[in-house]
Amino acid sequence: MNPFLLSLAQRIFPSIRTLPEDHRQSSAVDVVCSLYAIPLALAGLVWLARVTDFSAIATDGLFFAVLALLLVVFERLRFFLFFEYERGHVARWEESLWSVIIWTAIWMFGAVGLWLYVLWEAGITLVGWRRDRSANHRAYLLRHFTFNLGRAPLAALAALSFCSRLQHIPSISGLSSADIVPALTTILLWWLFYMPIWLPLLVLFNVSPHMASVSKFRITGFFLIAIGWHALVAPFSILAAGLFARYSWGGFLFFISGALLSSVLSNQLSRTADRSRQRSRELANLEELSRELLNTPPDCPNLPEILKSIVPLMFPDRKIEILIFPDTRLLLNPEESQPVADSFWEWLRHHPQVKAFTAKTDLPWQGDKSDEEIVAVPILELEKNTLIGGIYHSRLPRYDRIADSIPALTSLAAQIASTLNRAKAYQQTLTHQRMEQELALAGQIQSSLLPAQLPLVPHWQLSATLQPARETSGDFYDVIPLPDGSLALVVGDVADKGVGPALYMALCRTLIRTFAVLYPEEPERVLELANNRILKDSQAELFVTLFYAVLDPHSGILSYCNAGQNPPYLLSPANPQPLPLIPTGMAMGVMEESRWGKVDLRLAIGDTLVMYTDGVTEAQNEQGEFFGEERLQTTLVAAAQLDSPQAVQTFMNGAAQYDDITMVVLVRRDEKVAADDFQSAAQNRQNLQTGGTIML
Repeated sequence: MNPFLLSLAQRIFPSIRTLPEDHRQSSAVDVVCSLYAIPLALAGLVWLARVTDFSAIATDGLFFAVLALLLVVFERLRFFLFFEYERGHVARWEESLWSVIIWTAIWMFGAVGLWLYVLWEAGITLVGWRRDRSANHRAYLLRHFTFNLGRAPLAALAALSFCSRLQHIPSISGLSSADIVPALTTILLWWLFYMPIWLPLLVLFNVSPHMASVSKFRITGFFLIAIGWHALVAPFSILAAGLFARYSWGGFLFFISGALLSSVLSNQLSRTADRSRQRSRELANLEELSRELLNTPPDCPNLPEILKSIVPLMFPDRKIEILIFPDTRLLLNPEESQPVADSFWEWLRHHPQVKAFTAKTDLPWQGDKSDEEIVAVPILELEKNTLIGGIYHSRLPRYDRIADSIPALTSLAAQIASTLNRAKAYQQTLTHQRMEQELALAGQIQSSLLPAQLPLVPHWQLSATLQPARETSGDFYDVIPLPDGSLALVVGDVADKGVGPALYMALCRTLIRTFAVLYPEEPERVLELANNRILKDSQAELFVTLFYAVLDPHSGILSYCNAGQNPPYLLSPANPQPLPLIPTGMAMGVMEESRWGKVDLRLAIGDTLVMYTDGVTEAQNEQGEFFGEERLQTTLVAAAQLDSPQAVQTFMNGAAQYDDITMVVLVRRDEKVAADDFQSAAQNRQNLQTGGTIML
């Protein structure tokens, strides 16, 4: 639009500046057209006032009153067509059979019949002006009112004057050609006179920027239908007046009954077509919304932009706001409208259900009535079905119910909830992946704390295994070379599983190693000092069971303390039954100043000491049976290679491992066998370091 005309329109209606671009352009067109039509409307009103003879009504006031009532009825039974000039923007042509009633009044009463139309248009304009105070709506009302006054009084009076110089207005006394031909000529002239009045509106719409992409042929065709409609239906007024003149009320009511029936059917068909069009638009846009949401990244960072591009097309000329609690606004349309009051959202929090409110009903969140129809739709979290947000939808009353849009709004809420749930699941997956990576790294670090290789001790054989149930382990074992040539053997189990117990395990291992070197001949002292330090340095409320032993490889004497750990088994060739080594005190990390006893024993040649954690005996198979102490003892006796961990895995047979499994085996060998084993192990270690071949 010309900048001057746009500026002029904004001066008349300053609030036009706040409208979106397309609404601002169309409202400016309405204002400029009104400026053109106002002089025409005033000229028609002045002319009508000068030629009106109200005494003509006195001849048949009842018939005039019936015509006034019929005008109201026909206007209430309007029918309409739609023209979508741009995606999401629809022009609506709405008409009725008012011209039949007005021209019937003209044939019967003269120019005074035009006052029926003037008063009706003034009345509906005033009602619409008070009901909707928005600039774009008022600009439309002004243009509509002025153009209608131009086409009815002015054009009709011009046609009547042209035909009969107004003193001899054509009247209908029957259905002869003498009545019909002048009347038809007058109606044709009326149409020819008022058609140019509408041409500037057609020109402005064709040159408007927001109509640039629309076919000019389609725009022109739509206007011709709107302008030419009354040229087709107005001649039926001749039949109505002629029937009344010849057959009085009977003939007139017969004709009017047919006209009313046609209006009712057209009105219902128009409403049905409009509802069908609205439902089709809603479904099409919901489908498009689904595709857009599926094609977005899993975390859907552009959800507000997608909603803004599609949802307003589903519900044109309506207000809609979508809010995710507590204050994330996904959409507000129109953008220039005021956000919904907080009292509505607070009400929705306490009433999470779909609810429709008709106009002029009390609204529970504000205690008064509204001129609009409103629908409240909750957005529910998919998994827990809890309220996470809502949709506010409102519009001015129309012939159809706003509740008809509830299925589309409910589907929209479900799609938003599904998208948010997908984004939440995606974030949880990323968090889980990060945690897995961190746990894997923690597991690697923890594994590095275990002995990289067991020491080679002449006449002794050591083997160990640790199978964690998770990425990190609460179990640990250690072999600590002491300054006097002896070895400290450690098998421990921290209560619980996970990262916390793994950190607790690292603390215990460090303290045991520290005090073991300081007190190589006092295992009970090592446990006492480590226990006190654990309680001072840690508030984890965990505890650790621990078997700690000091071995003198030369004499075979083993001095041990058992802090609540499963009793190790001593197997001897002289005794076929495994001998448990009794506990000597409670678990560590429970009480300060705890004491542990010490037990000394001597391992003979061929003796085997099996140290383990409760993950061995408490392992379960798929039937829920425990491996148990008895099965462990049987396995130890029967296993020639003391391969108890393999026996445990065989017993579990693929069942989930719920606890860490740790086992350390110490065997005193015959001197010749031990020497051969020692030489073979030393060669293997050298080969590993130099890339040689391992001897099996």
